[in-house]
Parts: sequence; structure tokens; C-alpha cells
Amino acid sequence: MVPGIDVSHYDGSIDWTQVAASGVRFAYIKCTEGAAFLDPEFVENWSGATESNILAGAYHFLTDADPVLQASLFRRHCPVYGLPPALDIEISSITPELVNRFLAALPGEMRMRVMPYLDAFYIDDFSELITRKVWIAHYRVLGPSPGPWPTWTFWQHSNQGSVPGIAGAVDLDWFNGTQEELEALLAKPT
Repeated sequence: MVPGIDVSHYDGSIDWTQVAASGVRFAYIKCTEGAAFLDPEFVENWSGATESNILAGAYHFLTDADPVLQASLFRRHCPVYGLPPALDIEISSITPELVNRFLAALPGEMRMRVMPYLDAFYIDDFSELITRKVWIAHYRVLGPSPGPWPTWTFWQHSNQGSVPGIAGAVDLDWFNGTQEELEALLAKPT
């Protein structure tokens, strides 16, 4: 397994050189939320991570706002390269229908790559996404429960981690594979 983190503006200013030196190999970085919020630290975090040779992926925090407007915001600000873009589904009012409307509003290649981020306790509610890679949040367990998925791709195993270069608690993740398999997921800049 390959160690990683996920971050947002809540993590403050990050020293990405220290993060890389600590052994972190990938980072998911919050890009957008809802229909109008662009994470104010996204550009700096993306640049810092990639300049420190940390593989990066962007994520959108889905709300119950208009999914077409949310998809438009994410499409405009999410890099077209990097790890597969992720859709953070945490709010209990989010339905599979809303997720499908969000996905349908994305361009083809991006739509095909989006990976859901789901809590292990409601993962079964989104089983229609089973053809996609999945990122599971599941704490205080030896391994995540992938629900209907045959396996997991990413696992957020703690929201109280500690990493040099980040003040305070940070989300810790694992990639279920080797460094080479992680790199194979990258979409390269054209």
C-alpha cells in the first residue's frame, strides 16, 4: 500500500517539502464545494504537492445544490491531469439521482474517471457506482469494508493523523496497490 493524505483550506498553509520528506506519496486536494465555492488554498496546494513530486488528485465536495451547477464549477477548476478526480459524498441528503445528474453534466473523459468518496456506513446506498474505483472512509478498522465493490482503491483510515509540514490533524489515506500502480492512474498533461 502507498501512503497519502487529503487536504483542504481547513489544513492551513502546508509545507509540501516536509510532507514529501515524511513519505507521503499522494494527496487528494479539495478543489470545489457546492455550486460556488472554490477552495482558497487549492491552487497553492496543487502547486506545492506537484512541485514536491507528490501525485495529486482534485475532489469536489457535493452538496444538495443544483448538481449541474456543481459539475460546471468542478469542470472549470479541476485539472484535467493527475489522479482520478473524486466526488466527496458526505451529506445524508445526497441521493444517487443527484450524483448521476452531477456526473452526466461532466465532459466524457472526466465523467468516466470520477471516483466516489463514500463512508463505509452508507456505501451500499451508492452501489450503482460499482463500475468505478472507490475511495472509502472507514476508521478504527484493520481494513475498510468495500460494501458491494469487490475491492477498494483508496482508504481514508484516519481523520486525526499527523504529518510533518501540516499543523494539526490531517486525513490519512492508503492506496491499495504499488507506487507503479498508483502512477498508472495518472492522466498526463497534454
